[in-house]
Amino acid sequence: MTEPMDAAKRLGEIDNSLSDIRASERQLKNERKELEEALLGFFEEHGVQNMQIDGRTVYLYRRVTVKPKDGDPAPTVEALRKNGYGDLLRYNYQTMAALVRESDEDPDASLPPEIMNTLEVGEVFTIRSRKS
Repeated sequence: MTEPMDAAKRLGEIDNSLSDIRASERQLKNERKELEEALLGFFEEHGVQNMQIDGRTVYLYRRVTVKPKDGDPAPTVEALRKNGYGDLLRYNYQTMAALVRESDEDPDASLPPEIMNTLEVGEVFTIRSRKS
């Protein structure tokens, strides 16, 4: 075979391997999703926050979500301004979510009700793992 033929053959082999990897990844993600749903139920039912197994910590992760009520940010911006949070007037919802999360964790850092009443706050729980 000529060199271009070898290169074309190898390129085809690589593309086949990548296709197999993507298929395997889809299968693993689907399996992980099923396991995560089962573990979320177990963690909630038993009040478990984490578990250590085979050198990994499997843990419950809480993500706070925030958006303006009725999709209108104007009341939130006005409440921020009135309550001394003017530096956040160009806020993004990740910043607001962090403030809400801090409010939950530290009562001294709680946001005034006037601000909280302009927000829809939600929680999303997922299962994550890391090396122990």
